[in-house]
Amino acid sequence: GNTFLMGFMPFAQVDRIASYAATRGLTRIALITTTDTYGMAVERSLRDSTRYNGVSLAHTIRLAPEAVYNFNVPDVQALQASGAQAVMIAIGGQQAAHISFILEEAGLDAATLPRLGTGLWDDPTLAVDPTLQGAQFAAPSPVMRQKFEHNYSAVYGTAPIRLASLAYDATALAAVLGKTGQIDQYTGQYQPAFTGVSLKNKNGFSGIDGIFRFTQRNLVQRGLSVLEFQQNQIIEVDPAPDRF
Repeated sequence: GNTFLMGFMPFAQVDRIASYAATRGLTRIALITTTDTYGMAVERSLRDSTRYNGVSLAHTIRLAPEAVYNFNVPDVQALQASGAQAVMIAIGGQQAAHISFILEEAGLDAATLPRLGTGLWDDPTLAVDPTLQGAQFAAPSPVMRQKFEHNYSAVYGTAPIRLASLAYDATALAAVLGKTGQIDQYTGQYQPAFTGVSLKNKNGFSGIDGIFRFTQRNLVQRGLSVLEFQQNQIIEVDPAPDRF
């Protein structure tokens, strides 16, 4: 209906990192994900991505969200038998670090089985994990956000939460559409451009988290960077596009 979702959706993240992995010759990707709605969305997106990105889904391991720490030897053996060239761990926080550690303990270090992630890895605490060095994931470019965070801190004296940039972009979009309306020829009253046609402009919009636009299903599509954990930092290795 009239609801538009402009958060950080997993669909474009999965597609971006899978296509980038293919350019590195990593075409057989295994997936470790959860059995919840997020995990199902990631798996569906990766399966869709295999149709046109030159990658194949080598193996899938689904873990109940409350049982991620039960990832164990049989799971690792299944990964090894699949012939996967990389593994996408669609889980965030210390659970992702735990899975990566178990893989390394079994002889599958990051050099042997490269780690790929989603936007859940846009987390400085994961950047310092030794088993995730070299791991790559797709997320909005941090360049614009760093300037936003600096300005926010200067005004309010505290660092913004991660989602603050979304609130800013949503408000800025409303302001832009409010200024680009027109006078109704019948009533003579000003009508802001708060319409589906305006919101679904195929050229999209530019925000703190990069370019974005809404699909016909009212879901956000974003131009994303490929980021990598290098020397305990998050480094941009493939910039986000500046236009659709």
